[in-house]
Amino acid sequence: NEMTLQRVLCATPFAWDRIPSEHLDALCSRATIVESEARDALFRRGDNNRGLFVVKYGEYKISLISPEGREQIVFIMREGRLITEGFVNARGLCKASCFSTGKASAWHLSAAVLDEASQRCAAVNWALLETLAFRQSRMLDLIYNLSLRSVDQRLAAFLLFLSAQAGPEKDVDGVILERDLDVQTVAALLGTTREEITRAQKKLREMGLVEISRSQIVILNRSGLEEII
Repeated sequence: NEMTLQRVLCATPFAWDRIPSEHLDALCSRATIVESEARDALFRRGDNNRGLFVVKYGEYKISLISPEGREQIVFIMREGRLITEGFVNARGLCKASCFSTGKASAWHLSAAVLDEASQRCAAVNWALLETLAFRQSRMLDLIYNLSLRSVDQRLAAFLLFLSAQAGPEKDVDGVILERDLDVQTVAALLGTTREEITRAQKKLREMGLVEISRSQIVILNRSGLEEII
């Protein structure tokens, strides 16, 4: 089946599939497509309301940069993911920046389009509410992870997350996961340095919980990782 914005939205675990088709079609017909090259920005910290983006293909990263140049990656967003960090209220500004990591594309629903659609159909409001509530929950998970867990615990939780994201068939001991993020990117995601990530990897290997090479990750003992976190 052709990938359309309607199909992508209805496949999310939110309430977009409960919007009457005539209203969802009308909303999606007003979306524009943004084509991105590496390091192109969908929005930057300090921008006014940019609305909602949905990744069509490729990869975008949402991040914060300190005055000293240290990067904290908030999320990495791939095909089918909804990017909400550019959607702010009338008196707010974007708190993070969103850049493509390579060639990528996203559907864009502007704040004005979403406002008009939500006034016409209450189901659009509910879908937006569920989408933003989910992202708020993810943000609280991120705060907990960065503030209350050690680097070892953060890495263990991240590896379990990767196996769960790969699907039920990968969520078992001994399954090989392809490694598509370098150490620097993982460090930026987990709020630490590459040196700390390297030390944490070594510790988890010595405990017999994982095997990590340049291209692959093997989770040897899921229950052991779960005990750490």
